[in-house]
Amino acid sequence: MEITPFSSNQDNIQVVSDIMEGKPVDVKGGTIGHLNTCGETEHRISSNIVKKALRKVKPATFLVAVYTGQTEVMGKSPVAVVLEPDISYVKFPDHPHLNMGFYDAKRKFYFPDSLCLAGREHDWGQDEKDRLLEAFCQISIWLYRHLVWVATREYKPKGEWIGPGADPLPGYCYPRHLNPHGECHCGSKKRYKDCHRLQDLQELIKQIAFYENTPIEEVRKRAMPFATNGYTLWRNNVGIPTQIQRDKVKSALL
Repeated sequence: MEITPFSSNQDNIQVVSDIMEGKPVDVKGGTIGHLNTCGETEHRISSNIVKKALRKVKPATFLVAVYTGQTEVMGKSPVAVVLEPDISYVKFPDHPHLNMGFYDAKRKFYFPDSLCLAGREHDWGQDEKDRLLEAFCQISIWLYRHLVWVATREYKPKGEWIGPGADPLPGYCYPRHLNPHGECHCGSKKRYKDCHRLQDLQELIKQIAFYENTPIEEVRKRAMPFATNGYTLWRNNVGIPTQIQRDKVKSALL
Protein backbone atom coordinates (compact mmCIF):
# COMPACT_ATOMS: atom_id res chain seq x y z
CA MET A 1 0.00 0.00 0.00
CA GLU A 2 1.07 3.60 -0.63
CA ILE A 3 0.66 6.11 2.21
CA THR A 4 1.26 9.87 2.30
CA PRO A 5 0.70 10.69 5.98
CA PHE A 6 1.68 14.36 6.20
CA SER A 7 -0.06 17.25 4.47
CA SER A 8 0.92 20.90 4.79
CA ASN A 9 -2.77 21.75 4.27
CA GLN A 10 -3.68 20.32 7.69
CA ASP A 11 -3.54 22.12 11.03
CA ASN A 12 -0.58 20.05 12.13
CA ILE A 13 -0.27 21.80 15.50
CA GLN A 14 -3.68 20.36 16.40
CA VAL A 15 -2.75 16.96 14.99
CA VAL A 16 0.57 16.74 16.86
CA SER A 17 -1.02 17.99 20.08
CA ASP A 18 -3.67 15.26 19.91
CA ILE A 19 -1.12 12.55 19.09
CA MET A 20 1.06 13.62 22.02
CA GLU A 21 -1.97 13.50 24.32
CA GLY A 22 -3.07 10.09 23.04
CA LYS A 23 -6.22 11.55 21.45
CA PRO A 24 -7.79 10.12 18.27
CA VAL A 25 -6.96 11.69 14.92
CA ASP A 26 -8.59 11.58 11.51
CA VAL A 27 -7.14 9.25 8.85
CA LYS A 28 -8.34 9.82 5.30
CA GLY A 29 -6.64 7.83 2.58
CA GLY A 30 -3.55 7.55 4.75
CA THR A 31 -3.27 11.30 5.41
CA ILE A 32 -3.52 12.38 9.05
CA GLY A 33 -5.80 15.28 9.95
CA HIS A 34 -7.41 16.84 13.00
CA LEU A 35 -10.56 15.22 14.37
CA ASN A 36 -13.07 17.91 15.37
CA THR A 37 -14.57 15.60 17.99
CA CYS A 38 -11.23 15.15 19.81
CA GLY A 39 -12.66 16.92 22.87
CA GLU A 40 -9.85 19.47 23.21
CA THR A 41 -10.65 23.20 23.19
CA GLU A 42 -7.00 24.29 23.17
CA HIS A 43 -4.14 22.60 21.37
CA ARG A 44 -0.62 23.22 22.57
CA ILE A 45 2.74 21.61 21.88
CA SER A 46 4.93 21.67 24.96
CA SER A 47 8.16 20.88 23.08
CA ASN A 48 9.82 23.83 21.36
CA ILE A 49 11.85 21.39 19.28
CA VAL A 50 8.70 19.77 17.88
CA LYS A 51 7.23 23.21 17.15
CA LYS A 52 10.31 24.17 15.13
CA ALA A 53 10.45 20.79 13.42
CA LEU A 54 6.87 21.04 12.15
CA ARG A 55 8.00 23.82 9.81
CA LYS A 56 10.69 21.49 8.42
CA VAL A 57 8.63 18.34 7.87
CA LYS A 58 8.81 17.21 4.27
CA PRO A 59 5.76 15.29 2.98
CA ALA A 60 6.67 11.88 1.60
CA THR A 61 4.92 8.85 0.14
CA PHE A 62 5.79 5.42 1.54
CA LEU A 63 5.40 1.99 -0.01
CA VAL A 64 4.48 -0.42 2.78
CA ALA A 65 4.06 -4.20 2.78
CA VAL A 66 1.58 -5.45 5.38
CA TYR A 67 0.97 -8.91 6.81
CA THR A 68 -2.26 -8.97 8.82
CA GLY A 69 -0.70 -11.24 11.44
CA GLN A 70 -3.52 -13.65 12.17
CA THR A 71 -0.99 -16.40 12.83
CA GLU A 72 1.71 -16.19 15.49
CA VAL A 73 4.53 -14.10 14.07
CA MET A 74 4.77 -10.84 16.02
CA GLY A 75 2.45 -11.58 18.93
CA LYS A 76 -0.44 -11.89 16.44
CA SER A 77 -0.24 -8.19 15.61
CA PRO A 78 0.11 -7.03 11.99
CA VAL A 79 3.60 -6.77 10.54
CA ALA A 80 4.39 -3.66 8.48
CA VAL A 81 7.61 -3.26 6.50
CA VAL A 82 8.43 -0.01 4.71
CA LEU A 83 9.92 -0.91 1.34
CA GLU A 84 10.44 2.58 -0.08
CA PRO A 85 12.01 4.78 1.14
CA ASP A 86 13.93 2.52 3.49
CA ILE A 87 13.07 2.71 7.19
CA SER A 88 15.30 0.27 9.06
CA TYR A 89 18.06 0.14 11.65
CA VAL A 90 20.55 0.23 8.80
CA LYS A 91 19.17 3.61 7.70
CA PHE A 92 18.21 4.86 11.18
CA PRO A 93 20.36 3.06 13.80
CA ASP A 94 18.97 5.35 16.53
CA HIS A 95 15.29 4.89 15.61
CA PRO A 96 13.13 4.83 18.76
CA HIS A 97 10.20 2.82 17.44
CA LEU A 98 11.19 -0.12 15.22
CA ASN A 99 11.06 -3.87 15.71
CA MET A 100 14.40 -5.51 14.91
CA GLY A 101 14.37 -7.94 12.04
CA PHE A 102 14.92 -11.63 12.69
CA TYR A 103 15.48 -14.87 10.84
CA ASP A 104 12.66 -17.38 11.28
CA ALA A 105 14.42 -20.75 11.09
CA LYS A 106 11.10 -22.62 10.96
CA ARG A 107 9.86 -20.71 7.92
CA LYS A 108 13.40 -20.20 6.56
CA PHE A 109 12.49 -16.59 5.97
CA TYR A 110 13.99 -13.28 7.04
CA PHE A 111 11.56 -10.82 8.59
CA PRO A 112 13.02 -7.34 8.04
CA ASP A 113 12.93 -4.52 10.56
CA SER A 114 9.26 -3.59 10.94
CA LEU A 115 7.19 -0.80 12.41
CA CYS A 116 6.53 -0.96 16.14
CA LEU A 117 2.79 -0.36 16.09
CA ALA A 118 0.22 -0.38 18.89
CA GLY A 119 0.74 -2.61 21.93
CA ARG A 120 -0.39 -6.19 22.42
CA GLU A 121 -3.62 -5.06 24.08
CA HIS A 122 -4.70 -3.17 20.95
CA ASP A 123 -7.89 -4.45 19.30
CA TRP A 124 -6.91 -5.20 15.72
CA GLY A 125 -10.20 -6.87 14.84
CA GLN A 126 -11.02 -10.48 14.05
CA ASP A 127 -11.26 -10.94 10.29
CA GLU A 128 -8.56 -10.07 7.80
CA LYS A 129 -10.41 -7.07 6.34
CA ASP A 130 -10.90 -5.37 9.73
CA ARG A 131 -7.30 -6.07 10.71
CA LEU A 132 -5.99 -4.61 7.46
CA LEU A 133 -8.09 -1.44 7.83
CA GLU A 134 -6.98 -0.92 11.43
CA ALA A 135 -3.37 -1.60 10.47
CA PHE A 136 -3.69 0.97 7.67
CA CYS A 137 -4.76 3.63 10.20
CA GLN A 138 -2.05 2.76 12.73
CA ILE A 139 0.67 2.62 10.05
CA SER A 140 -0.40 6.04 8.74
CA ILE A 141 -0.12 7.54 12.23
CA TRP A 142 3.25 5.84 12.77
CA LEU A 143 4.62 7.27 9.51
CA TYR A 144 3.37 10.75 10.45
CA ARG A 145 5.23 10.47 13.75
CA HIS A 146 8.31 9.22 11.89
CA LEU A 147 8.37 12.28 9.62
CA VAL A 148 8.13 14.60 12.62
CA TRP A 149 10.89 12.63 14.37
CA VAL A 150 13.18 12.94 11.34
CA ALA A 151 12.62 16.71 11.33
CA THR A 152 13.38 17.01 15.07
CA ARG A 153 16.81 15.44 14.53
CA GLU A 154 17.95 18.72 13.04
CA TYR A 155 17.63 20.25 16.51
CA LYS A 156 18.39 17.31 18.80
CA PRO A 157 20.78 14.38 18.06
CA LYS A 158 18.27 11.61 18.75
CA GLY A 159 15.20 13.66 17.91
CA GLU A 160 11.86 13.51 19.71
CA TRP A 161 9.20 10.87 19.13
CA ILE A 162 5.72 12.32 19.58
CA GLY A 163 3.13 10.43 21.55
CA PRO A 164 3.47 7.22 23.57
CA GLY A 165 6.69 5.34 22.94
CA ALA A 166 8.42 2.13 23.90
CA ASP A 167 11.48 1.92 26.12
CA PRO A 168 14.82 2.02 24.26
CA LEU A 169 16.23 -1.33 23.17
CA PRO A 170 18.90 -2.74 25.49
CA GLY A 171 22.46 -2.45 24.22
CA TYR A 172 22.92 -6.19 23.68
CA CYS A 173 20.41 -6.10 20.80
CA TYR A 174 22.63 -4.00 18.55
CA PRO A 175 25.96 -5.81 17.87
CA ARG A 176 24.38 -8.39 15.56
CA HIS A 177 22.38 -5.81 13.63
CA LEU A 178 24.34 -2.58 13.28
CA ASN A 179 27.16 -1.97 10.83
CA PRO A 180 30.29 -1.26 12.94
CA HIS A 181 31.25 1.38 10.39
CA GLY A 182 27.80 3.00 10.41
CA GLU A 183 26.45 5.52 12.89
CA CYS A 184 26.00 4.56 16.54
CA HIS A 185 22.49 4.13 17.90
CA CYS A 186 23.11 6.73 20.62
CA GLY A 187 22.77 9.64 18.20
CA SER A 188 26.36 10.85 18.62
CA LYS A 189 27.01 10.57 14.84
CA LYS A 190 30.19 8.62 15.67
CA ARG A 191 30.93 5.28 14.05
CA TYR A 192 29.37 2.47 16.04
CA LYS A 193 32.75 0.72 16.41
CA ASP A 194 34.21 3.89 17.94
CA CYS A 195 31.32 4.51 20.31
CA HIS A 196 28.98 2.01 22.03
CA ARG A 197 29.88 -1.23 20.22
CA LEU A 198 32.35 -2.52 22.83
CA GLN A 199 29.94 -1.74 25.67
CA ASP A 200 27.08 -3.43 23.78
CA LEU A 201 29.24 -6.50 23.10
CA GLN A 202 29.97 -6.81 26.81
CA GLU A 203 26.23 -6.74 27.53
CA LEU A 204 25.63 -9.34 24.82
CA ILE A 205 28.31 -11.62 26.29
CA LYS A 206 26.65 -11.42 29.72
CA GLN A 207 23.27 -12.26 28.19
CA ILE A 208 24.63 -15.29 26.31
CA ALA A 209 26.50 -16.52 29.38
CA PHE A 210 23.34 -16.22 31.49
CA TYR A 211 21.00 -18.02 29.07
CA GLU A 212 23.53 -20.73 28.17
CA ASN A 213 24.67 -21.09 31.79
CA THR A 214 28.23 -20.80 30.47
CA PRO A 215 31.22 -19.04 32.09
CA ILE A 216 31.62 -15.48 30.81
CA GLU A 217 35.28 -16.09 29.87
CA GLU A 218 34.29 -18.94 27.56
CA VAL A 219 31.67 -16.81 25.84
CA ARG A 220 34.15 -13.92 25.59
CA LYS A 221 36.65 -16.15 23.74
CA ARG A 222 33.96 -17.18 21.27
CA ALA A 223 33.00 -13.54 20.75
CA MET A 224 36.55 -12.33 20.15
CA PRO A 225 36.55 -12.93 16.34
CA PHE A 226 33.25 -11.08 16.12
CA ALA A 227 34.66 -8.16 18.10
CA THR A 228 37.91 -7.91 16.12
CA ASN A 229 36.54 -8.62 12.65
CA GLY A 230 33.06 -7.23 13.05
CA TYR A 231 32.65 -5.72 9.61
CA THR A 232 33.18 -9.00 7.74
CA LEU A 233 30.94 -10.92 10.11
CA TRP A 234 28.35 -8.18 9.95
CA ARG A 235 28.16 -8.52 6.19
CA ASN A 236 27.62 -12.28 6.47
CA ASN A 237 25.30 -12.21 9.48
CA VAL A 238 21.97 -13.92 8.70
CA GLY A 239 20.29 -11.24 10.80
CA ILE A 240 21.18 -8.56 8.24
CA PRO A 241 19.39 -8.63 4.87
CA THR A 242 21.54 -8.35 1.77
CA GLN A 243 20.09 -6.47 -1.19
CA ILE A 244 19.17 -9.82 -2.77
CA GLN A 245 17.27 -10.78 0.39
CA ARG A 246 15.53 -7.40 0.45
CA ASP A 247 14.48 -7.85 -3.19
CA LYS A 248 13.09 -11.32 -2.38
CA VAL A 249 11.13 -9.92 0.57
CA LYS A 250 9.81 -7.08 -1.56
CA SER A 251 8.63 -9.41 -4.35
CA ALA A 252 7.10 -11.83 -1.83
CA LEU A 253 5.18 -9.18 0.11
CA LEU A 254 3.95 -6.97 -2.72
